[in-house]
Amino acid sequence: MIPVKWKFRSPSPAEQIAGLSESTNLHPIICQILINRGIENIEAINDFLNPDLKRIPDPFLLKDMSKAVERIEYALKKGEKILIYGDYDVDGITASAVLSEYLTDCGGKVRVRLPNRIKDGYGLSKKVIDEAHKEGVTLLITVDCGSSDHEAAEYAHKMGIDMLITDHHHTPDTLPKSLAIINPKQEECPYPYKHLAGVGVALKLVQALSLYRQGKQMRLDQIGFWPNMLNRYLDLVCLGTIADIMPLTGENRIFVKYGLNALNQTERPGLIALKNIAGIADKDMTTGLVGFAMAPRINATGRVSGPEEGLRLLLTKSPEEGEYLAKFLDQQNQKRREIEGKILRDVYKKIKKELKIADEMIIILSDKGWHPGVIGIVAQKLVEEFYRPAVIISVQSGLGKGSARSIPNIHLYQLLYQCQELLRDFGGHAAAAGLTIEEKMIPLFRKKANQILNETCNKEDLVSEITIDAMMDPISLDDHFVDQLDSLAPFGSENPEPSLCLKGVCLTCQPRLLKDAHLKIHLKYGSVIHEGIGFNMRRIWEYMLSFPPSHMWDVVFYPQFNHWRGENHIQLRLKDIKAHAPH
Repeated sequence: MIPVKWKFRSPSPAEQIAGLSESTNLHPIICQILINRGIENIEAINDFLNPDLKRIPDPFLLKDMSKAVERIEYALKKGEKILIYGDYDVDGITASAVLSEYLTDCGGKVRVRLPNRIKDGYGLSKKVIDEAHKEGVTLLITVDCGSSDHEAAEYAHKMGIDMLITDHHHTPDTLPKSLAIINPKQEECPYPYKHLAGVGVALKLVQALSLYRQGKQMRLDQIGFWPNMLNRYLDLVCLGTIADIMPLTGENRIFVKYGLNALNQTERPGLIALKNIAGIADKDMTTGLVGFAMAPRINATGRVSGPEEGLRLLLTKSPEEGEYLAKFLDQQNQKRREIEGKILRDVYKKIKKELKIADEMIIILSDKGWHPGVIGIVAQKLVEEFYRPAVIISVQSGLGKGSARSIPNIHLYQLLYQCQELLRDFGGHAAAAGLTIEEKMIPLFRKKANQILNETCNKEDLVSEITIDAMMDPISLDDHFVDQLDSLAPFGSENPEPSLCLKGVCLTCQPRLLKDAHLKIHLKYGSVIHEGIGFNMRRIWEYMLSFPPSHMWDVVFYPQFNHWRGENHIQLRLKDIKAHAPH
């Protein structure tokens, strides 16, 4: 069983917890969880627990927004041809859908161009500019890309095409030549929230255009803008923000909180059909359902073929076309899984043959013919299983394209930077990156990367860790507490689902294994009994069976309501279990 380190957060001063609990009527543990997330005063707690669309910042605070709005309005009035250039992932597809739908409704002559992951790669190219010029396009708007496309921007200017960049990625020191760049991360941008997804930035542009058309002096709460947007675009904004694993704080939390409700009520035929085929049509939307049931199906087309059908699904007005496209996306997702499964089998064989995992600080593997569209998913699965960075490289004609994923204790970009003399190209951030490398350099890359990590890290860095928010009193695990805990959702990046701990609990009966994979137990603490379910916990089940039935256990979990045959009861979703060791 792979060891997991339990890290308990330091409890806050009792006076602070008691004061917040009395002022907010929240359970002390809920107050502790909020403090753990940096939400430490009554005003911040109220804002967090009561997201309000009226509190989102003015879109004109984004640098260059006025320039962009005026240029787009001019293009709409003159009937210019507008090209929206997006990205092949869910964020890029939803951003393209939001902006193209709005501009089309304004009477714009709009076309969307999405890149092919394998043929085109990420970002704007001269080829796209040439296509646009031949079509008579005079305004090109990027979404979810463009901040580093200097050559393409210069070429567009040369070809007489005005370019507007909307993006959310980190910007280089020198920005591309563009009429306007709307990116909250660029220097000197006063916009107060820096973590919007690409679709969030697209929505801000739509918001600014709507305000401009109705009169700049009108306040958001006066013009009826947001109720319409809630029904029209927040389902897409929610989908793209969750899929791109953006921090669910600040403005993103507002978008996702309202957006999940919008997804519940969506009238988009494509999304309705997608929920049906994913088997979640009758469920209340959560970040988990969006991230693991809806987003992968939209992403699948961009991974194994082209992303256009994903865009069509979001924009179609036809239920029949929606059903057809949802089935197609589901089939593409099945195909993606099959390709991924084959690569994983190959990878495990290579690991057994070529590597001794205990001696490897990083897993680096390559092969000819591995599909470059899914190797990032394979790398992530290896990280989850072996808890160390992984680089999977697809080799064609002597050149490898790699996708890398990492763990919190190892900064991937810095590692690649130290190996840059062995690489053709690389880019990314701490947790994920991409690279290009000559096939003959791969063994040297593996050797050097391991050497660097052996010198800068230790084996403790390769131990998975659970951060525990608080110790739990079983008596407090009632419906009222779980209701309050649910109010902290939606959970995601920078607002993780809380982890709570019970120590010294007994089992009422032997642990059971459901469907040969999932652990089910009944925990007893005094007179209190709770059911616990742990998904994919066969190893822990085997571990528990090695102890006598009377043994006591320490459990990390998240309590939730289990809805069964019209009744609700509290169920503990298990995260880890260890044998209790009395002190």
